[in-house]
Amino acid sequence: MKRYPGTVLTAPQTSTEPAFAAFDQVLRMTGGITLSQLCDMTGLEPTTVQNWVKRGWVPKPNGKRYGEQHMARVFLINALKGALQLESIVELLHYMNGNLNDTADDILHDRQLYDLFCRVAAAYEAGQSAEEAIEQATRAYDEVYEGAREKLQQALAVMLPAYRAVLSKRKAELAFSKIKEELYHEKTKHCHG
Repeated sequence: MKRYPGTVLTAPQTSTEPAFAAFDQVLRMTGGITLSQLCDMTGLEPTTVQNWVKRGWVPKPNGKRYGEQHMARVFLINALKGALQLESIVELLHYMNGNLNDTADDILHDRQLYDLFCRVAAAYEAGQSAEEAIEQATRAYDEVYEGAREKLQQALAVMLPAYRAVLSKRKAELAFSKIKEELYHEKTKHCHG
Protein backbone atom coordinates (compact mmCIF):
# COMPACT_ATOMS: atom_id res chain seq x y z
CA MET A 1 0.00 0.00 0.00
CA LYS A 2 1.43 3.36 -1.05
CA ARG A 3 0.88 6.45 1.08
CA TYR A 4 1.17 10.12 0.44
CA PRO A 5 4.34 11.01 2.38
CA GLY A 6 3.63 12.84 5.62
CA THR A 7 0.03 11.65 5.70
CA VAL A 8 -1.94 8.59 6.73
CA LEU A 9 -3.78 8.66 3.39
CA THR A 10 -3.26 5.98 0.77
CA ALA A 11 -2.41 6.92 -2.78
CA PRO A 12 -3.44 5.14 -5.99
CA GLN A 13 -0.57 2.93 -7.14
CA THR A 14 -0.91 3.98 -10.77
CA SER A 15 -1.62 7.70 -10.45
CA THR A 16 0.43 9.92 -12.76
CA GLU A 17 -0.91 13.17 -11.30
CA PRO A 18 1.29 15.23 -9.00
CA ALA A 19 0.70 14.06 -5.41
CA PHE A 20 -0.81 17.29 -4.14
CA ALA A 21 -3.46 17.25 -6.89
CA ALA A 22 -5.35 14.75 -4.72
CA PHE A 23 -6.14 17.60 -2.31
CA ASP A 24 -7.07 20.29 -4.84
CA GLN A 25 -10.77 19.51 -5.05
CA VAL A 26 -11.19 19.60 -1.28
CA LEU A 27 -9.38 22.92 -1.08
CA ARG A 28 -11.42 24.40 -3.94
CA MET A 29 -14.71 23.30 -2.38
CA THR A 30 -13.92 24.36 1.18
CA GLY A 31 -11.48 27.24 0.87
CA GLY A 32 -9.18 25.35 3.24
CA ILE A 33 -9.39 22.60 5.80
CA THR A 34 -9.76 22.78 9.56
CA LEU A 35 -7.10 21.86 12.08
CA SER A 36 -8.96 18.65 12.95
CA GLN A 37 -9.11 17.67 9.25
CA LEU A 38 -5.38 18.35 8.86
CA CYS A 39 -4.70 16.21 11.92
CA ASP A 40 -6.92 13.43 10.53
CA MET A 41 -4.87 13.51 7.31
CA THR A 42 -1.49 13.43 9.06
CA GLY A 43 -2.03 11.56 12.30
CA LEU A 44 -0.61 14.55 14.20
CA GLU A 45 -2.03 15.97 17.38
CA PRO A 46 -3.58 19.46 17.13
CA THR A 47 -1.09 20.80 19.67
CA THR A 48 1.80 19.65 17.44
CA VAL A 49 0.53 21.60 14.43
CA GLN A 50 -0.26 24.61 16.61
CA ASN A 51 3.27 24.48 18.03
CA TRP A 52 4.75 24.41 14.52
CA VAL A 53 2.66 27.46 13.64
CA LYS A 54 3.70 29.23 16.85
CA ARG A 55 7.38 28.55 16.09
CA GLY A 56 7.00 29.94 12.55
CA TRP A 57 7.65 26.61 10.84
CA VAL A 58 4.16 26.58 9.33
CA PRO A 59 2.35 29.78 8.28
CA LYS A 60 -0.53 31.00 10.41
CA PRO A 61 -3.88 29.68 9.19
CA ASN A 62 -6.24 31.98 7.33
CA GLY A 63 -8.87 32.39 10.00
CA LYS A 64 -9.26 28.80 11.07
CA ARG A 65 -8.52 27.37 7.62
CA TYR A 66 -5.36 25.65 6.46
CA GLY A 67 -4.67 25.94 2.74
CA GLU A 68 -2.27 24.52 0.21
CA GLN A 69 0.92 26.01 1.65
CA HIS A 70 0.02 24.96 5.21
CA MET A 71 -0.78 21.42 4.17
CA ALA A 72 2.31 20.95 2.02
CA ARG A 73 4.60 22.29 4.76
CA VAL A 74 3.01 20.07 7.41
CA PHE A 75 3.21 17.04 5.09
CA LEU A 76 6.91 17.70 4.41
CA ILE A 77 7.85 18.15 8.06
CA ASN A 78 5.78 15.16 9.11
CA ALA A 79 7.31 12.93 6.41
CA LEU A 80 10.83 13.61 7.70
CA LYS A 81 10.42 14.03 11.46
CA GLY A 82 10.94 10.35 12.24
CA ALA A 83 14.50 10.52 10.88
CA LEU A 84 15.61 14.13 11.32
CA GLN A 85 15.29 16.52 14.23
CA LEU A 86 12.60 19.14 13.68
CA GLU A 87 15.17 21.92 13.78
CA SER A 88 17.16 20.16 11.04
CA ILE A 89 14.07 19.87 8.83
CA VAL A 90 13.37 23.56 9.29
CA GLU A 91 17.02 24.38 8.45
CA LEU A 92 16.72 22.26 5.31
CA LEU A 93 13.56 24.11 4.24
CA HIS A 94 15.28 27.40 5.07
CA TYR A 95 18.32 26.34 2.99
CA MET A 96 16.07 26.02 -0.04
CA ASN A 97 13.57 28.78 0.52
CA GLY A 98 15.13 31.37 2.80
CA ASN A 99 12.60 32.93 5.16
CA LEU A 100 9.87 30.34 5.72
CA ASN A 101 7.23 33.03 6.10
CA ASP A 102 8.13 34.81 2.85
CA THR A 103 7.33 32.96 -0.38
CA ALA A 104 8.98 35.66 -2.52
CA ASP A 105 12.43 34.16 -1.88
CA ASP A 106 11.42 30.53 -2.51
CA ILE A 107 13.26 28.51 -5.13
CA LEU A 108 10.21 26.23 -5.11
CA HIS A 109 6.84 26.67 -3.42
CA ASP A 110 5.96 24.09 -0.77
CA ARG A 111 3.34 22.42 -2.96
CA GLN A 112 5.87 22.03 -5.80
CA LEU A 113 8.50 20.77 -3.38
CA TYR A 114 6.05 18.22 -1.96
CA ASP A 115 5.13 17.03 -5.47
CA LEU A 116 8.79 16.80 -6.46
CA PHE A 117 9.66 14.93 -3.27
CA CYS A 118 6.82 12.46 -3.88
CA ARG A 119 7.98 11.94 -7.47
CA VAL A 120 11.55 11.26 -6.32
CA ALA A 121 10.35 8.83 -3.62
CA ALA A 122 8.13 6.98 -6.13
CA ALA A 123 10.93 6.72 -8.72
CA TYR A 124 13.31 5.39 -6.09
CA GLU A 125 10.68 2.89 -4.94
CA ALA A 126 10.28 1.80 -8.59
CA GLY A 127 13.98 0.91 -8.76
CA GLN A 128 15.82 4.04 -9.83
CA SER A 129 18.89 5.02 -7.88
CA ALA A 130 18.51 8.06 -5.66
CA GLU A 131 20.77 10.07 -7.95
CA GLU A 132 18.80 9.09 -11.07
CA ALA A 133 15.46 9.83 -9.40
CA ILE A 134 16.61 13.26 -8.22
CA GLU A 135 18.22 14.13 -11.56
CA GLN A 136 15.16 13.08 -13.55
CA ALA A 137 12.71 14.89 -11.25
CA THR A 138 14.66 18.15 -11.28
CA ARG A 139 15.56 18.14 -14.99
CA ALA A 140 12.59 20.35 -15.95
CA TYR A 141 13.02 22.67 -12.97
CA ASP A 142 13.40 26.26 -14.18
CA GLU A 143 16.01 27.86 -11.93
CA VAL A 144 14.98 31.13 -10.26
CA TYR A 145 18.70 31.93 -9.94
CA GLU A 146 21.91 30.19 -10.93
CA GLY A 147 22.66 27.27 -8.61
CA ALA A 148 19.06 26.80 -7.43
CA ARG A 149 18.74 23.39 -9.12
CA GLU A 150 21.87 22.15 -7.35
CA LYS A 151 20.51 23.40 -4.03
CA LEU A 152 17.23 21.62 -4.66
CA GLN A 153 19.06 18.42 -5.60
CA GLN A 154 21.16 18.57 -2.44
CA ALA A 155 18.06 19.02 -0.31
CA LEU A 156 16.31 16.11 -2.02
CA ALA A 157 19.45 14.02 -1.45
CA VAL A 158 18.83 14.55 2.28
CA MET A 159 15.05 14.16 2.18
CA LEU A 160 14.92 10.86 0.29
CA PRO A 161 17.10 8.76 2.63
CA ALA A 162 15.47 10.42 5.66
CA TYR A 163 12.03 9.41 4.39
CA ARG A 164 13.27 5.90 3.53
CA ALA A 165 14.58 5.63 7.11
CA VAL A 166 11.14 6.58 8.43
CA LEU A 167 9.52 3.88 6.29
CA SER A 168 12.12 1.30 7.37
CA LYS A 169 11.56 2.17 11.01
CA ARG A 170 7.80 1.82 10.55
CA LYS A 171 8.31 -1.60 8.90
CA ALA A 172 10.59 -2.73 11.75
CA GLU A 173 8.08 -1.57 14.36
CA LEU A 174 5.29 -3.49 12.61
CA ALA A 175 7.40 -6.65 12.44
CA PHE A 176 8.33 -6.27 16.09
CA SER A 177 4.70 -5.80 17.13
CA LYS A 178 3.96 -9.23 15.61
CA ILE A 179 6.79 -10.74 17.68
CA LYS A 180 5.48 -9.06 20.82
CA GLU A 181 2.02 -10.47 20.09
CA GLU A 182 3.48 -13.98 19.74
CA LEU A 183 5.39 -13.57 22.98
CA TYR A 184 2.24 -12.41 24.75
CA HIS A 185 0.31 -15.45 23.50
CA GLU A 186 3.13 -17.78 24.58
CA LYS A 187 3.15 -16.23 28.07
CA THR A 188 -0.61 -16.47 28.48
CA LYS A 189 -0.54 -20.06 27.20
CA HIS A 190 2.08 -21.00 29.82
CA CYS A 191 0.19 -19.22 32.59
CA HIS A 192 -3.04 -21.05 31.80
CA GLY A 193 -1.40 -24.35 30.85
